[in-house]
Amino acid sequence: MTDDADTAERLNRWIGRLGALNDCVEVVNASLESGEGLDPVLEWLQQSLDEAAAERDMIRQETGF
Repeated sequence: MTDDADTAERLNRWIGRLGALNDCVEVVNASLESGEGLDPVLEWLQQSLDEAAAERDMIRQETGF
């Protein structure tokens, strides 16, 4: 991979992480504003982690890595 392609890939990963962080902040704020506390946030985070792990496993199966 060229340096430019590597840099672009890393930037895309960081953009994705920032988007996920923004989603998390929105879920926390909505949960706190509604008075539900942090339990819905923890459930959402667990679901997000489970989905990410499933996607990772699928990529590993497809690529062999």
